[in-house]
Amino acid sequence: ALLDRFPKLYIDNCASGGRRIDLEMLSRSIPLWRSDYQVFYNGDPDYVQCQFSGMSQFAPYSSAGIKVNLADPYALRSYYASGLSIGEWCFIDHPLEESEDVNTLRRLTAEYKKVRPYMSCDYYPLTPYSMSKECWCVWQFNDPKKEEGVVMAFRRERSKQSQGCFMLSGLQKDATYAFVNTDTNQKISYSGRELMENGLSIELRQPHTSTVFLYQKER
Repeated sequence: ALLDRFPKLYIDNCASGGRRIDLEMLSRSIPLWRSDYQVFYNGDPDYVQCQFSGMSQFAPYSSAGIKVNLADPYALRSYYASGLSIGEWCFIDHPLEESEDVNTLRRLTAEYKKVRPYMSCDYYPLTPYSMSKECWCVWQFNDPKKEEGVVMAFRRERSKQSQGCFMLSGLQKDATYAFVNTDTNQKISYSGRELMENGLSIELRQPHTSTVFLYQKER
């Protein structure tokens, strides 16, 4: 009835710590605070990855509030979604006092703004769902209209695997795609056929590290 009277109304589904995120509610509302797990300062980013990777299969619009170390790229990237709530002022356990930390947060915030438009596009999990600390978590979001997207990879803290090859989806086999690593600004091009048949090779030399690749079809 509210939406009939106010068609442009946005309804936030923040009821019961995210336990009412179902298809019926999603047709009428957006979970701007998808779980009370994010309330805790010691929240595990790996669990947030699991939560997001599961929800992304049916809920393209959601948001999370981060209360872990904001200067940790692995942690902050784990909270990327179509919405993100960052409260620098409330981090008692992880105050951003050093200029280096503040600059890291600035860089990651700028990165997130580039990634955000893709987080509600076609979603492809590139690794099996797992809560294990010994694995990688990798996903792809692809915008078929703009022919561009993002790949995000996380090497968890007990993973012994320093490199992996991940098959992408949703690309044109005969097209060429330019990939940019947001950490190094290194650019490299691949064919769509190569990415979907042989995969994208990613190296993370240390545990508890992550990387982000933005890509677009070369015109």
